[in-house]
Amino acid sequence: MFGRILIMILLAMPLVTGPVLAQQSKYAPVPAGANGPQIPKKGYLVEEIRGGVYWVTEGNYQALFVTTGEGVIVVDAPPTIGKNLLKAVRETTSEPIKYFVYSHQHKDHVGMAGMMPKGTIFVGHNKVAARLSAAKDPNRPVPTVTFSDFYTLTLGNQRMELANRGRSHEDGSTYIYLPRQKVL
Repeated sequence: MFGRILIMILLAMPLVTGPVLAQQSKYAPVPAGANGPQIPKKGYLVEEIRGGVYWVTEGNYQALFVTTGEGVIVVDAPPTIGKNLLKAVRETTSEPIKYFVYSHQHKDHVGMAGMMPKGTIFVGHNKVAARLSAAKDPNRPVPTVTFSDFYTLTLGNQRMELANRGRSHEDGSTYIYLPRQKVL
């Protein structure tokens, strides 16, 4: 369980797999589980972390979604997971997707944001909004709700705290924290 929580903490980083992992193995033993989780034949894995917080992965990238009793909040939509992200939400809950939160603006993490259902509210840092506005990419809609330092998103029985703590992965990167579940 701790490993899966750690993976969610590192949303901006893909798991180490393939040739990189093979190259490392000639230098040191590869710990059990370093190849990531076993992915079912359907092409993705969806698991509850705790308290209505779920992660979805295809073995390399990951996304997060939260059920709230009133709708779903989705964080990131990597192209590698694609429409399987929507399938994962649907197999978990009948709640509609209400919000999409950008962790940052890079295509490899949010390149399928445009597949969210009509009426989804997009939330992101104001620097992410500026970059996406300039990019004019229909697969990455411009956030309609923006913030500069902190934003609290509350829906149903869930609270999600969004914070920008200065430049990390990029200007506009957002730390996403669910205090009730203690998931970052």
